[in-house]
Amino acid sequence: MQQFESGDRADDTLPLLDPHAKAPAPSAPLDVAAGTDVGKVRARNEDQFVVAHLGRWIRVAETSIGASGRDLTSPQGTLLVVADGMGGQGGGDVASAVALDAFVEHSLLEMPWVTAHTQEGVAILAADAKRFLAECQAKLGAVAARKNLPRKLGTTLTAAYLSSNGLVVVHVGDSRCYRLRDQKLERLTHDHTLGEAIGQPTGNFQHVLVNAIGGNPELPDPEISAHQWRAGDRILVCSDGLHGPVDDVTIAGVLGGAANARMAVDALITTALERGGPDNVTAVVGFA
Repeated sequence: MQQFESGDRADDTLPLLDPHAKAPAPSAPLDVAAGTDVGKVRARNEDQFVVAHLGRWIRVAETSIGASGRDLTSPQGTLLVVADGMGGQGGGDVASAVALDAFVEHSLLEMPWVTAHTQEGVAILAADAKRFLAECQAKLGAVAARKNLPRKLGTTLTAAYLSSNGLVVVHVGDSRCYRLRDQKLERLTHDHTLGEAIGQPTGNFQHVLVNAIGGNPELPDPEISAHQWRAGDRILVCSDGLHGPVDDVTIAGVLGGAANARMAVDALITTALERGGPDNVTAVVGFA
């Protein structure tokens, strides 16, 4: 699925002028916070999240232009990711952790985020994501066999990449990405559920996934979308343990009323728990 709206952990694979130098951490381009809670019903938390600042760097050892000794850091963007595992018998947390770790490592090393703000870039990213997520699904099957876990080990995955070029979303499953702009909440993803597919977003089919990493023999079909973002925008990536019990009007009110990203995350999770906490609850928020 494609839509178009408008290095490793420190990239130590780059050739460095100073091979003994340690990479400086890239500066955070926005206010980001994340949190998760097991909820009030589940025995264990099968949600996982990651916030990663991607960048490239180089240390200049000697030069004729007077820049010797300087660290040149070029932050590329910030990655917000949520994965909601499924599989039962303890398999869900393994599935989400394995998929998330592999996805983030691939993002830092190989995923073509930088050019994904163009229509051609979206197509390239879509092909890369589809290929990689198929490999990730095979890895989940191998992990399940090795650990004697259910063969239907699987997970959702929703990632938002924010840079000076815009916002790019990679999505599989029923976790969600939202953008709040001028107090208006927009959902940037679709729920890949049977209920959505047949036009019954509520009821018995709302939690039956038709697109995920693992869970069934079909390969994941990532939904890729590119969007603009600007100062004042607020981005939320969350699991269905949040957007299930908490309606969009309430989510918009919490995001719009919070003074910072940490307050928003804490208030969103608290609201989900106050409304029964029927599932694991995870929220990752970025304030531009």
